[in-house]
Amino acid sequence: MKSKKKRSREMLLVSCADIGPDGDIDPREFVSERRRRHSNRKALQLCRQVAEALNGAFSRCRDDVLASLFVVAVQPAPNTGRLLATVTASASAGDLDAAEALAHLQRAAGFLRTEITAAIHRRRTPELLFRVALRRDPGA
Repeated sequence: MKSKKKRSREMLLVSCADIGPDGDIDPREFVSERRRRHSNRKALQLCRQVAEALNGAFSRCRDDVLASLFVVAVQPAPNTGRLLATVTASASAGDLDAAEALAHLQRAAGFLRTEITAAIHRRRTPELLFRVALRRDPGA
């Protein structure tokens, strides 16, 4: 008498011999793509939370230069232990020098990191890197 386990294995092997409509898909690629998407989802969620926290911190800041900035994008650099935040000035900021804005951001890095720590729930707060992308007038 054959056990159920052995019969189901035999049936599985028999069905593997038949080529179906999805016969050209490698299951390893399907699973790895699914895993990559899942881990990327968490990184994107963290980046979105950090962007919201930074925008809130900029709006509450007493520094006029920082108050005129807002976050365009946050992305892992190279992983979620270090995040690259791209900021730009609002339209009402007028002429703003990128080097000056970067200096103000680096001076306020401790305050900004504290704000991020309060907004996210992680064991370690990610290190912040800033990139200032200022708009140029199309007529200039």
